[in-house]
Amino acid sequence: MGQLAFHRQSMEGLEEAVHEANLEDLRYVGQRYTWWNHQEDTRSIHRKLDRGLVNESWMTKFPGSFAEFHPAGSSDHSPAIVTIDPRVIMKGRTSKI
Repeated sequence: MGQLAFHRQSMEGLEEAVHEANLEDLRYVGQRYTWWNHQEDTRSIHRKLDRGLVNESWMTKFPGSFAEFHPAGSSDHSPAIVTIDPRVIMKGRTSKI
């Protein structure tokens, strides 16, 4: 029970820091849970630990961006790729062929 309380306090501290920094979760696709304890049956624990955190400025500049979480493979965390909408990157630039 003591270890559970420690983890809960740690998560509350992280949530407070994220809130104070005015960060929010980047929209995501793929794996719902990004961490797994590699246990089976009733001992199996899945959590959404890994996130893409962004601020308002990021969302204004890259409104179509998102994180894609892939299966963990041999790791206990899911790798993520952040995609920025290519139409936003090219906006205002001329292309040369």
